[in-house]
Amino acid sequence: MRKIIILLSLIASCTQLEIKKNEPVVEIKKIENPIVETVKKIGFDCKTCKSKELIKIKKAEVKANEIVQSKCFKDFMINWGLIWTNNKTAPQVVVHIQNANLTVPVHYYYGNCNIVGYRQPPKPDIYFNRCSHDQYKDTPWGICQTASNAVHEWSHALGYDHSFNKTYNRGKTVPYAINQAFNKCCN
Repeated sequence: MRKIIILLSLIASCTQLEIKKNEPVVEIKKIENPIVETVKKIGFDCKTCKSKELIKIKKAEVKANEIVQSKCFKDFMINWGLIWTNNKTAPQVVVHIQNANLTVPVHYYYGNCNIVGYRQPPKPDIYFNRCSHDQYKDTPWGICQTASNAVHEWSHALGYDHSFNKTYNRGKTVPYAINQAFNKCCN
């Protein structure tokens, strides 16, 4: 306490302040920053977005990170019976997805309404069909649908794939399992 008083006396003499004897000394405490910044691991960088699409993509990005980091997502993926996992176990797939830090460019286009989105390797860019995505309104469920499709396509950039034929097992592949996990966990 005596060191603080001496320090304050020195400061006061340098700044022409006067400290009187018997005046209470105020202790200065470090205040921690109350703002906690969320780490974005899944990112979408709109390249050809209209303003409403940009807003929806940013909301979907937040929702994607929230869902992928959830216990619901982890439990679903581990218990779903994943196939085409690049020789990883289901828990390893979950860890890979949850720890990946990847922002992919997003492009919108108009096309056949049967296609929701796609990716053209080797580039990480993903393409969203406005014909399909315009149906996903700016509502909680619409944001979940956008996030689901975005993370499905994002997972391709991580190296996960699926058959292009609509087979019985396609829903067990990592990208389609992600869609199923979002259907269960996103509300």
